[in-house]
Amino acid sequence: MEQVLKGVPAAPGIALGRARIRRETGKRRAEPRAADAAEELAALHAAAEQTAAQLREIICRVASRTSPKEAGIFKMQLLALEDPLFMDAVKALILGDCCTAEDAVDRAVLALAEKFRNLDDPRLQERAADVRDVGQRLIKNLAGAPDSGQPEAGILFAVSLAPSEVSLLEPTQVTAIVTEAGSATGHAAILARALNICAVMGLKDALIRVCEGDPVLVDGTSGEVFLHPEESTIESCRLRHGREEAMLARLAAQKELPAITLDGFRVELAANIAGPRGVPAALAAGAESVGVVRTEFLFLERDTMPSEEEQFAAYREIVSGMAPRRVIIRTLDLGADKELPYCQLARERNPALGLRGVRLCLRQEQIFGTQLRAIVRAACFGNGAIMLPMISDISEVRRTKEILGRFAAPRVPLGIMIETPAAAIMAPDLAAEVEFFSIGTNDLVQYVLAVDRLDENLADLYQPFHPAVLRLIRAVCEAAHGHGKWVGICGEMAADPRAVALFLGLGVDELSMDPRSIPAIKSVIRQTRRSETIALTEEVLALNNAPQIVSRLESYLRQVAGTSQA
Repeated sequence: MEQVLKGVPAAPGIALGRARIRRETGKRRAEPRAADAAEELAALHAAAEQTAAQLREIICRVASRTSPKEAGIFKMQLLALEDPLFMDAVKALILGDCCTAEDAVDRAVLALAEKFRNLDDPRLQERAADVRDVGQRLIKNLAGAPDSGQPEAGILFAVSLAPSEVSLLEPTQVTAIVTEAGSATGHAAILARALNICAVMGLKDALIRVCEGDPVLVDGTSGEVFLHPEESTIESCRLRHGREEAMLARLAAQKELPAITLDGFRVELAANIAGPRGVPAALAAGAESVGVVRTEFLFLERDTMPSEEEQFAAYREIVSGMAPRRVIIRTLDLGADKELPYCQLARERNPALGLRGVRLCLRQEQIFGTQLRAIVRAACFGNGAIMLPMISDISEVRRTKEILGRFAAPRVPLGIMIETPAAAIMAPDLAAEVEFFSIGTNDLVQYVLAVDRLDENLADLYQPFHPAVLRLIRAVCEAAHGHGKWVGICGEMAADPRAVALFLGLGVDELSMDPRSIPAIKSVIRQTRRSETIALTEEVLALNNAPQIVSRLESYLRQVAGTSQA
């Protein structure tokens, strides 16, 4: 009898085949304690060299099968393996606690992975999986265990798959993967997409629901896994997949077309990136600019502050790579919840309301000044701009302008993120001080509704379409336009098709999002009439609860889609 399981869609496509189950082995050497520290250190050194050689081989294989971008995942793993801080921590455990090399690696990896998991940025949280991948490979080599190898042809089920394990898979053999752990943003999912292996992740208890050899249909687009699928289900999935492939082809064909409504209103579609490697993806998606460069990538995972020259080189690469398109570089957005060895910060009871963003930068003026100088220098190589996060007071903008005024350099456009209720309410005053606003919807929703956006227990209360949030967004747009300044949306709402009509009605000038979302949002804009959205926005903003607002916006989106297909 057919059973339907639901997980997280991680890599699109459909696959039909037999279940192949991989279970954790956890092989280690037999001895529970180290008899000789010198022997353990020697074993660690040999295993580290073997692991490094394997990673270099994986880098070459992945680069040849996919692209240098995906190979970069394993370059970062290699850097982690060769990081003296990591290896020194392992050696200290061997010498100080008389651990076996395996146990020392396990404990050091656990501590480092936990640091990544506690970060707010989902992309940095995913580094925890990479750290564990390196650690498991190192432990296997210490134990003399071979790689898992290629499974039999079919659909691979596992508790989890490390990026290096995914890199070994042959799409002609393994047509889909299903895991109990993992997410759509993890490196294992990224590699599955690059290899055209459809994937469903985060499917709890998958291994106890399926038996080796069971017939399975996997839909990586919907996240559904069908055990013992019926013929009608197979045919339905194939037809839907065909329609989706045709739609993706149409979206790709629009890459070079502007995001302009049927009645001539143009919106700039920008990409959010986290370093120079994001530039090719932004251009490939048809981004007209970069709305946010997250500069934290330069400051984390190191024990010394990045120099001005190091920062300048990274920013210049992004600005020149996107030229003449605009690149907005956000200044450091970290707080006391992140460990920076070169910046001693006291632990805070509530980091989300603490010393973070521009607040931290103005307390650490040497770090801030160095970054601002690097951005100003890099901006000359294209069309660069500066953006300040977590503004809550006009004095923060003025103090930043004072620091910038000390540089004998060309003037660079300065903008701010509107993320706090204070900034939204003070928008008319702030608009007189800066060139542009970017509304950070993720944090704005959190602070307006007093709901921790990372707390799963409060997920039902985190409502981006809450009328209080939308009315504040309208006020910010009116303030910006009243001063002749442009306003953008940055955050998950920018990539939500339901919100497009609302933002068009408000006259939003820019939407900044993950590059992968740009084609779909552009398609919605090009099928919409702004004249219709103005009246719709007034109607929506008069409603007093989020479910009604969402229902009305979804209804209009269906109407737009139906008209375009007529």
